[in-house]
Amino acid sequence: MVATKGRSMTLSGSSKHPPRITIYTTPQCHWCRVAKRYLDENEVAYVEVDVSERGPARREMLLLTGGSTVPVLKVGEHAMTGWDETEFTKLLHGRFKQR
Repeated sequence: MVATKGRSMTLSGSSKHPPRITIYTTPQCHWCRVAKRYLDENEVAYVEVDVSERGPARREMLLLTGGSTVPVLKVGEHAMTGWDETEFTKLLHGRFKQR
């Protein structure tokens, strides 16, 4: 299941092409709900991907992170596992640590 949520947000840099945000979730995940609430309240556009069932979406997340912990937030080509508002803000604005 893929659902588009939230609204667009002006970011530093090019507001015409904000980074695409994908959040991998499961219905029972508390931190997934917290992360989505934050995105909705801050009018951040995102695509939600339910990875509770085995399939291509779950495999994609496993390849991205090497694990099955949710939420996973992917901003452009970079991703974070778990929910931390400060780390997400850094990721969103390109101020993240390179691995």
